[in-house]
Amino acid sequence: IAVADSGNNRVRVIAASAGTDYGQPLSAGEIETVAGTGALGGFSGDGGPSADAVFNLPTGVAADAAGDVAVADQNNNRVRFVPVHSGTYFGQPMVAGDLYTVAGDGTAGTSADGTSATDAELDAPSGVTFDTAGDLLVSEFAGNRIRVVADNTGTFYGQSMTAGSIYTIAGTGAIGTTGDGRPATRAEINAPENLAVDASGNVVFTEFYGNRIRVIADSTGLFYGRSMRAGRIYTGAGTGSPGSTGDGGPALAATFQLPVGVAVDRFGNLVVGDYLNNRARV
Repeated sequence: IAVADSGNNRVRVIAASAGTDYGQPLSAGEIETVAGTGALGGFSGDGGPSADAVFNLPTGVAADAAGDVAVADQNNNRVRFVPVHSGTYFGQPMVAGDLYTVAGDGTAGTSADGTSATDAELDAPSGVTFDTAGDLLVSEFAGNRIRVVADNTGTFYGQSMTAGSIYTIAGTGAIGTTGDGRPATRAEINAPENLAVDASGNVVFTEFYGNRIRVIADSTGLFYGRSMRAGRIYTGAGTGSPGSTGDGGPALAATFQLPVGVAVDRFGNLVVGDYLNNRARV
C-alpha cells in the first residue's frame, strides 16, 4: 500500500511481504518511507535516491501493476515517479529507486497539448493514476483539467499521442460543471481532486468544489446505470449541491460535501471519500 503522507512531505509504503523494493529492504506489515526527507516544503532530489528527495505537499499517489510509484507533488506543480526496476519510462532512462519528474516544470499554468511533459506547466496537480496501457493520468486541481502523460506513442482517448508528451482529455480550464453528454475536452470541470480508471477503461474523478463524481467514457456502452458514448463526459453521482442526502436512492440524486478520494473495487463499484461528511460511500 502506497501512502501520500501530505503533511510530512513523504511517500510511505506498507509492505505486503518481505523483500527489497524502491532500493531498500521491506518487512511484511511494516511501514517505510520510500520517498521524501520530510523537510517542510521545497524541491530537490531528481535523479537521485528517492528517500533523499524533497516534496511540497504530495497529495496523490498511485502504483502501477509493476509497482512503480507516481506522486502528485502539488505545491511544486510537478508529478514525480519512482521506478521499481531500471528502464525507460515516459521517454526517460531511469534507475530503480531513484526519483524523477515526469510532468511539470514547477510553474503553475497550463501548456499546450503535445508539449513535452517535463517542459509543461501544471496547476496544482492533486491526483494521479495509471491506465491499462501504462499512461499516467493527472488531475489538475487549480487547472480544472484531466491530463495524460503518454508512456508509449499511439492513439489513446481518441487522440494521437507521443511518449513523454502531455495531453488534455477533459476540461477547458474554466471552472464549472457543464458539458454532460458532450466531448470531455469541451466540458467545464470544478476542482478535480482524485481519479481512478475502471476495468472498462473509463476515467472516474471527484469534483471537490463541484460536489460530483464524473466519468469520461472510454467506449460506448452502459456504465454506472447510464448510457455513455466514447470520449464524452457524464455525471456518475451527485447533484452538485452540498449535502449528505441520498443513501438508498439513485446516485444522481445524492448530495456530497467536498468529495476527495475515489476508487473502483473489484466488482466495479465506485467508492468515494465524502470528506466533510466523514463518510465513505459506494
